[in-house]
Amino acid sequence: MAVTCASTASTLPELTTAPAGVKHKEQGISLGTLVGSNITNPLVAVGDDALISTYAVPEPLIGWDLPWET
Repeated sequence: MAVTCASTASTLPELTTAPAGVKHKEQGISLGTLVGSNITNPLVAVGDDALISTYAVPEPLIGWDLPWET
């Protein structure tokens, strides 16, 4: 139930802005809102999870992905 409430609350701005932009013949606003929210929302969720997580990245993985850090 909480996930449903949170997802609805995070979607309401897009659900109101997109139709309003189309109604006023401003497709750029609708497109920008939808694309921006689909990029921003997952990145914020992943960033928040990374701040809370206790996951430690193994040294070999850092050496492989970020060779300039070793």
